[in-house]
Amino acid sequence: LQSSDMTVREVALEVGISGAGYFTKLFKDRYGLTPGEYRGGKGRAIKSLVRQGLPVSLTNAGDTCDRKLCYADISERNSYQLMYCTDGSGIVTDDNGNKHTITPGMICFFSPDSEAIYEPLDSRWGVIWLRFSGKRLSGFTRYLGFDKSNIIGNSRNFRLEYLYKRLIYGAKDGYDFEGVFTELYKNAWRSDYEGLLRSSVRLYELLIYTAILSEDEENLTTPEEQRLLPAVELVRTGYRDKLTNKQLAMAADISEMHLLRLFKSVFRKTPKEYVTEYRMEQAKRMLLRHPNRPVKKIAGDVGYTDTTAFAAAFKNYSGFSPNDYRNINL
Repeated sequence: LQSSDMTVREVALEVGISGAGYFTKLFKDRYGLTPGEYRGGKGRAIKSLVRQGLPVSLTNAGDTCDRKLCYADISERNSYQLMYCTDGSGIVTDDNGNKHTITPGMICFFSPDSEAIYEPLDSRWGVIWLRFSGKRLSGFTRYLGFDKSNIIGNSRNFRLEYLYKRLIYGAKDGYDFEGVFTELYKNAWRSDYEGLLRSSVRLYELLIYTAILSEDEENLTTPEEQRLLPAVELVRTGYRDKLTNKQLAMAADISEMHLLRLFKSVFRKTPKEYVTEYRMEQAKRMLLRHPNRPVKKIAGDVGYTDTTAFAAAFKNYSGFSPNDYRNINL
């Protein structure tokens, strides 16, 4: 719509939708504008007016997993950036020249004058990044304790796993970081008033929770949880492999019996149940983030060689088959 003289019907056909009317409905439901309004620049005008009164607003977003970028078509001068690692691993070199290994769940903050750089360590490296600006944002980020560049979570990322556990198992104070990053990325093109306000609120909230996450690790975890953290990290990095209780116990430097007692006490789950649920959560994420990836491939990505066994485990966990879950939530 932006870069060609194709008609709306031709654009619809190009993206696999046979009816121009249906395409227009889908487009307006998704972005708050008709294709014609979007092409005519109404979206940019709405964004410009709304952003004048917002303390923080999204200016750009991208997802390296899908190799797709969505642009807001406004200047990115003086933009801040938050980056969330979703898969694989990478290296961030901060403003002082220190190198940090970035693994899934870790968050990076970059100010406009940061000279930090990042690069992949393996082919699975994937991130969601959000760029944003706003009035008096520099003072707010300083108040939250952010410098030119910040790496939130250490290489094993214990703190986020703790909050992740709280989210999955229903305890209070959990926060779905990846869910919020994904929501903001998906809504980066929305130009309607309500969508822009919601994104602003979510960004503001995300900054605050990211600052909370950067607090001292021991303020967030109990001694029992601290003891289990090496085993939890092994699950985070090795969930695609066959993990035994013996391996998890060795990682935590405790006996298998002690491992079982701690998992029951902390998670109210056996280690096997915890590994299965972690795999299912990763599968849910992959089903939505990679809508064209076959279920068989996703089964292998989370450690299942038998697609039927994966589908049964997924339905037992979520109540839906993998395909139904994908169709309902996309």
